[in-house]
Amino acid sequence: MKNYLILIISLILIVGRVKSNPTSDSCIFRNSDYTIDLSPLKNQSYYFRAPYNQESGGIFSYTFNLCSKNIFCQNNVSFLEGTQSCQTEGMSNYEIGDYNNGGYFFNPTQNNTIQITYNNSKLQYSTGCGNAGHRNSTYSFKCNPFVDFSINEFSESPKCIYNFFIESRYACPIPNPTPTPTYTPTYTPTQTPNQTLTPTYTPTQTPNQTLTPTYTPTYTPTQTPTYTPTQTPKPSKISCRVTNSGITVNSPQPIYCKGYGPTNCKSSGGSTCSTDNINGTINCSSPSTSIYCVGDNVVCETSDVECSINVNTHSGLKVNDIVLGSDIYDSSLHQIIPKEKDSSFANTIKVSLCFSAIFIILSLLL
Repeated sequence: MKNYLILIISLILIVGRVKSNPTSDSCIFRNSDYTIDLSPLKNQSYYFRAPYNQESGGIFSYTFNLCSKNIFCQNNVSFLEGTQSCQTEGMSNYEIGDYNNGGYFFNPTQNNTIQITYNNSKLQYSTGCGNAGHRNSTYSFKCNPFVDFSINEFSESPKCIYNFFIESRYACPIPNPTPTPTYTPTYTPTQTPNQTLTPTYTPTQTPNQTLTPTYTPTYTPTQTPTYTPTQTPKPSKISCRVTNSGITVNSPQPIYCKGYGPTNCKSSGGSTCSTDNINGTINCSSPSTSIYCVGDNVVCETSDVECSINVNTHSGLKVNDIVLGSDIYDSSLHQIIPKEKDSSFANTIKVSLCFSAIFIILSLLL
C-alpha cells in the first residue's frame, strides 16, 4: 500500500512539471503555430497600488518586473539576488516571486493568451499565509491591440496568491510564417532526330543539304532578395514613483536630487546623503541608475524629466511642474512633458564642480 502511494505522488509531480515550463529569458514565447513577443515589456519596473483590504486592514503596493529581476525589491525588500516581485505595506514587506523559480502556460486560443507564474524563493521568512505557505504571483495576459500595458484587475485567490490581469498589444498571438518551398529547375536535353538519307536514281546531282543547328535556351532562376526590417532604437526609459514615504527614480542618465527638511537618499550604487535638520537642505547626485529618497519635500531630476513630492502642497507625483494625481510616472507609457528650463540646484552642483576643478588646476600651477 505504501509503495502504491509513493508511485501516485511521483506521477502527480511529473504531470505538474510538464505543465509548468520555465520562463523565457528573452520574454518571447512560441509553440508550433503562434508566437507571443513580450520583450518590449522586459527590464521595466511596474508599480501597482491595490485597493483597501478589509480583511487585513491595509493598503498594499506591488512592484514587479517581467522576465527579469526587480532592483527595488532586491535592494529594499528581500535583500536576495533574483527577486522578481514584492509586496509592501508599512513595515510588512515580502517577496512574492523569484526570477529563477517561474513558469508559463501558453494558450493563444483562449481569452488569456499566456499566463506567467513566479513562485517565492522560500528564503525569506513569511507570516500571515497559514497553510498557504509562501506568497506567489501570477500574471495573466489578454490581447488588446490598442493598449501597451494596463493592469485591469487584481485579486488574491487563493490566499497569498496575487493575480494580476493585464491587457497589452504585445500579448496578441502572431501566426508563425509558413515555410516557402524551394524550386530547383531541372534541365532535360533535347534529342535531335537522326537524318534519313533517301537514295536517288537519276543522274542529276543532288545538292548537299545544309543542317541548321537547334539552340535550346537554359533557364536560370531569379533569386528573390530578402528584406530585413531596420529596428528603431528605443528612447531612454525614465520612471518615478511614490514609495514608502518617499520617491524612487530610475534613469540611465545622471540623477540629481534636492531635499528640504529631514531627508535621506540612497542610490543603487550604495552612496547616501542625508540631513536631520528641520530647516536643512541637501543636494545629492547619483551616477548609478536608481536613487531612493525619504522625505516630505524632495525634487529629483534628469536631463529630460523632473519628478517631485511635497506632502504640504499636493498628493502624488509632480512631473515637470504638472501634478499628475498618481503615484507613478513611466516615460515609456506617458508622453514626456518638456522641461522649460534647467533646475537651479542641478546648475548649482554643476557650477560648484567647475569651480573645484579650476581651484585644483591653480593649486598645481602655483
